Amino acid sequence: MVRLDSERLIIREADWDDIPAIVDYLKLNKSAHAPFDPIREKEYYSEQFWQKKLSRQERELSKADSVQLYLFRKLNPNRVIGKIGFSGIVRGAFQACYLGFAIDQAEQGNGYMSEALKPSIQFAFTQLKLHRIMANYMPQNLAGARVLEKLGFTVEGTAKAYLKIAGQWEDHILTSLTNPDPASV
Repeated sequence: MVRLDSERLIIREADWDDIPAIVDYLKLNKSAHAPFDPIREKEYYSEQFWQKKLSRQERELSKADSVQLYLFRKLNPNRVIGKIGFSGIVRGAFQACYLGFAIDQAEQGNGYMSEALKPSIQFAFTQLKLHRIMANYMPQNLAGARVLEKLGFTVEGTAKAYLKIAGQWEDHILTSLTNPDPASV
């Protein structure tokens, strides 16, 4: 099981006991995350959906196709406050993935996401042996842009009508971070 620790956080894979906490996190943040997410079906917010999703996440991790991590404060280790995903992992000459992340609206501004992403990115470079991490955000997502900039991601351009978010095709700013130790890949 993947588990990373920072000063204030536990960053780890979810287990079956976490499903109610994941669903609570999603329900609490449904309206706050809606402008940045695809339209979600009602089932997305159910424990039954997350039982299937967690099984899929376990299979994807076992094949190193993706890694989904959840954030918990050390002072309250039973409450999910965010999530980080390394998805679309491609091997061969590319050795890259996409990064996605979200934080509980009540926890924004506390520096938790930057704190969680540092060891998570280190894990992606050292344990997953990735060379490149790509993270894309909508231009109006200023908080996400600040987090990525703080972590050293470089803006590479803009993709027009990149993803269908909240029912609309949205432009995205494309960024990436490359492994500072390319010989390790």
